[in-house]
Formats: sequence, C-alpha cells, structure tokens
Amino acid sequence: MSEERHVAVVAGNGLSIAFSKTLLLENITRTLLSELSSIAPDGSPVLKAVQSVAQRVEHDDKPDESDFEKLVGAFETQAGLILELEQLVDLVPSKSEEIREHIKATADFARRVCDIGTNIVLDCILKNSPTTVDRTSHMHGFFKNLIHTFDGHITIANLNYDSMIMSCLLQIDAPMCDMALGWGESKINITNTKDDDTKEVVGSYLAKPMRLTSDFPAESKYRLRLLHPHGSVTYWKSRKDGKVVKIPLEALRKHNLLGSTKYERPSMSPAVVLANSLEKPRRVKEAPFNLGYEALGKGLDESEHWLIAGYSFRDHSINETLRESFQKRKSKPQVLVSTLGWDPPEERIHNAFGLTSTDGDPAFWLSIDRGGVENLNLSPEWRSFIK
Repeated sequence: MSEERHVAVVAGNGLSIAFSKTLLLENITRTLLSELSSIAPDGSPVLKAVQSVAQRVEHDDKPDESDFEKLVGAFETQAGLILELEQLVDLVPSKSEEIREHIKATADFARRVCDIGTNIVLDCILKNSPTTVDRTSHMHGFFKNLIHTFDGHITIANLNYDSMIMSCLLQIDAPMCDMALGWGESKINITNTKDDDTKEVVGSYLAKPMRLTSDFPAESKYRLRLLHPHGSVTYWKSRKDGKVVKIPLEALRKHNLLGSTKYERPSMSPAVVLANSLEKPRRVKEAPFNLGYEALGKGLDESEHWLIAGYSFRDHSINETLRESFQKRKSKPQVLVSTLGWDPPEERIHNAFGLTSTDGDPAFWLSIDRGGVENLNLSPEWRSFIK
C-alpha cells in the first residue's frame, strides 16, 4: 500500500480575485473610499474620526493594492495607539485619577475608531464576495481536482478574510474541519434597540467556539483542514471575556452585523488581523491567529507538496513560516507557485525561502506557473507537480 500524499496550500488574495473580480483590491479600495467620504458632516465624532483617518491615505483616481494596505494600516495604527495608551495608564500615579480616566476615555475612543474602520473594510469585502460558489465554476473545479489528486491531509491556509473557499469546500463531497470546534456550540442572539432603549431579539444562531490547540480530527474523512491565520468575516470576539467564536454567514448577511456597528456598539467584534507590515508580526501572536500559524507550520512539515496560489510573498510572518519549515528539511518539498503575470519576481520568491548562492539550483524543487490559477490544472507545471 502506497503512502498517503499530503499537500499544503497557501491561498493569497490573488486566488479569491481569480474567481471573483469584484474582490480586486483596487475595487475594494474605491468602494471603501466612496463610503468613507459619504459620512455626513453632522455625524458622530467617532464616524468623523474614521473619515479623518481614511483621508490621511493618499490616493488618485485609480486606487491600487498599496492604497488598500495604507488604508487598512491606518486603522490598525489605531490599535497600536490603544495599546500604548493602556500601558500609559499604568504609569500614571493612582492619585491622579482624573488623568487616568482621560487616558482611558481616549483609548476607548481610539478603539471605537479602529472597530468601525475595520468593520467597514470587512463589510465591503463581504458584500463583494459571492454568496455561493457554483458547482461548475473554476474554483469548484480547482479544489475538486486538488482533493482527488492528493489522498492524504490537505492543509489550506486562506490568508484572506472572505468566505469563498469555505463555501466552495462545503459543496464538495469531502468533509472538512477548520479552526472552530465541531462541538460545544453556544447560542448568540442578534438584537435591535427599540425606541425605549429595550432590546428586541431578532435572530438566534449557534456559534462554534474556536480551537485552543491544533487538535484537528485524526479521522481520514476530515482530511481537509481549512485555516484562517489572519481571521475571517465569520470569526467574532466577545468584548466581555475575549473568547472567539465562528458565527454563521447567514447571521452576518441577514442582519447586516458589520454595517450596523457604525451606529451602535455590539457585544462582539470581528477577530481579524487587518494590519500593516509593522503591526502584523505582533498581532499574529495573539489567539486565534497563532493557532492558524501553528497549524500551517505542521501542515507544511508533513507535506511533500506545497501549492502557493495568488500570494505576493510580501507578508513577513507568512514568509517566516515557509522559510522555517523549508530550511529544516533535508529533503525539499515540491513547491508550485501559481500567479498571474510577473509579480512576484523569482528573486522575491527565493528570498522568502531563505535561499543563498550555496543552496544549488531551485529548479529541482520549485516550479512557477504565471498563467493564473483558473487554468492551472492544464499547465505542464501542474502535471509535473502532481507526479
């Protein structure tokens, strides 16, 4: 009996874009800027601050990927400010209670700005994500082909926040597990505030708690492991106890949870790393993101095949995970990079794996297909990769 063949997949933004052009970062950025600029001048001070943060981002009539990174980075900078303010409170003598309260109030304001900015970004992504993935679509064919080709564990690290890959895998006859537990569901209520300030329950859903360790099922029927190392639109964190749960997409879409947070402060907020390059290394060490990275590392370690699709190789934390697993191996994995066009260049890819001039010719283990992931299974690089 032959050994099972495992594969680790790193799915970047390019993979989502390949199957839904509405998720192009320049389109998302244009929509974001339009929504932020439409905030009424008589809006709340928090909304005005959100708008002010966004206006610091320079852009022209044709926003690009760098504009998106600047925009989300501007809001994540607020999170760094919050941390510094909270540390400052501890340095102020207890007798200066008024000063401490002012600092706490400033930190709370900054957190609200960060929350609303993050929610506007995620709401835009959710609205531009297809509600279903057609069974005849390229994405469905891509993952179905992958599942049928590799009979062992398939670790898929989705670096994006959208739910397209999850929706697609749920339609394929190959049960999966993800970073949420399959047991211990808890009930969450969606409420509306009525005119008399009382709460009215408008929907109840079962949420799944997140794993605390990489205790994925050992059964072969759950060989698909879907990871979100940077969080997802479905991952929400309790403000009360900090616990993260996975909520149904139906709750998000039906009740406009992301959009409604501009006007009220719910008991939960999205759990995502919507960070710039300076803040991200710190954020990914927090739960549940650290578990996503840990599980990705294990998936890379156990797999002789690595498929990296639609990823720019610009993320320091992901590159570090790839490099760490790659460098400690005596026998190098077969690596297939799928991209569209000449970005990323080979030099950036080599640097991500930590290659030096003494490592020999990477052609023995690395293949790069630049024709796009939609037709990857027709390429000679794919046929060589799956041998």
